[in-house]
Amino acid sequence: MIDRALARRPIALGRLLAALRAHPLTAPAAVAALMVVSFAARVWLDRQIQAPWVMVDELQYAEMAKSFAAHGHYLFRDQPENVVSIYPALISPAWHAGSLHTTYTLVKVINAAMMTLGAIPLYLWGRRLVPPLYAVLAVVFYLAIPSFVYTGEILTENAFAPAMLLALFGLALALERPTVLRQLLALGLVGLAVSTRAQGLVLGLIVPTAIALKLGFDLVAAAPGSRRRLLLAESRRYWVTVAALVLAAVAYVVYKAHQGTPLSSGLGIYSAVTHVHYSVREAARWIVYELAEFSFSVAMIPVSVLVLLVWLACRRATAPGAAERAFLAVATAAVVWIVVEVGTFASRFSLRLEERYMFSLAPVLLLGLVVWLARGLPRPPAATAVAALVPAALLLTLPYDSFFTGALYNDTFGLIPLLRLTEVLGDVNETKVLVGIGILAAGAIFAAVPTRVATWLVPVAVGGFLVLSSASVFAKARWLSVATRHAGGISADPSWIDHAIGKNSRAAFLVTIGAMGPR
Repeated sequence: MIDRALARRPIALGRLLAALRAHPLTAPAAVAALMVVSFAARVWLDRQIQAPWVMVDELQYAEMAKSFAAHGHYLFRDQPENVVSIYPALISPAWHAGSLHTTYTLVKVINAAMMTLGAIPLYLWGRRLVPPLYAVLAVVFYLAIPSFVYTGEILTENAFAPAMLLALFGLALALERPTVLRQLLALGLVGLAVSTRAQGLVLGLIVPTAIALKLGFDLVAAAPGSRRRLLLAESRRYWVTVAALVLAAVAYVVYKAHQGTPLSSGLGIYSAVTHVHYSVREAARWIVYELAEFSFSVAMIPVSVLVLLVWLACRRATAPGAAERAFLAVATAAVVWIVVEVGTFASRFSLRLEERYMFSLAPVLLLGLVVWLARGLPRPPAATAVAALVPAALLLTLPYDSFFTGALYNDTFGLIPLLRLTEVLGDVNETKVLVGIGILAAGAIFAAVPTRVATWLVPVAVGGFLVLSSASVFAKARWLSVATRHAGGISADPSWIDHAIGKNSRAAFLVTIGAMGPR
């Protein structure tokens, strides 16, 4: 199907594709060059981030990294810290530098390296699905996402996002051809993702859901008379994964019983999430909000594309190959469970949009967009209408003005451009009008623009949106860091306390909460 679609491409694009086929190293070289340029640009930009501002998170991770570099274990203010993440250990080498300024710079360099390396599994995943040019395009999209601004912050997201992408890629490989080796590799990568952030435990739900979806897609693609035999044969091939998940669960329960600690203690600082009551109604409302905001953060079209690709996979006449069926199973399971996880958490704890916990899905959705482009932009009328309406309807439910708070600067980069636009216009209603126009434009580009035009307009529109959003987010992040750096009149010497009492001495800092907030 992809080959037939390529045959309809313009002559110039056909020549470029032919050149990439003739020189198989061209695409990997292009990806390597993009990664080097992106890494260098990110290091240069992060030098303009002058101070941490996500408190107390950045302070905690910095202190734990410092203690790990010195003693080999996590301490925060000389007390053990119950954090389940290898991130502080990954950035701890920076604390062997001679000055705190150099340490801070090196941490941001390590962050940029980890995030940039996520392009490798994305490209390799793309090459299993699309021709080289499109796999390179997926990397371009990934390197442009606004969440790369997190490389300037001391946060676990810098390790979790590429680790999650790698785990999902490994899972897709195992679903495509479930050999014992591939399943063990996928489970190992799942363990890596969990070790970077406790949130990765959601993979325990994503894995079985993805297996079930893959079996469902396989049944659709199979000949009607062979479906029962296929279901039994394919189900048995996943015994390694099922056995490993069951054994891991049993081993964990036994281990915690031996320790005499509750099962929730394995979540570290997030153990409280298992001890509260969740309202189904409130959780559903926040799940819708989270999915709506995340749809906006990736320019809507990739969400519509995923809906459309799943629709096509559910019809035998348009069923894709095994690699794409595996991709769709993983992508769908990941989007559903991560959004449910984040929305449920937000409904009870943070009460705000938490794009920060979802942006690891962005490269997966962007890869889906690339798959759709490579297939020639199939747009059956009914499916296309539904796919276009899903993100549009979600965005219409979002009460933007209630979320335009300082929390955006820590957790919800996708809405920062809208907040800045509102500040310029001075009226949130005008912003809503512009959002409505944007929804109509995105829907038209996805559903109504002729294929020959949409072939280049879709990637240009999505790429342009990501670049402009990234520029807006970075400008605000730089402003916040500078404001933090110069807070309290310390512009001349931010290390004046160390100079006054000595580098290894301790100083107390008292925060009191009054009627007007922290003082």
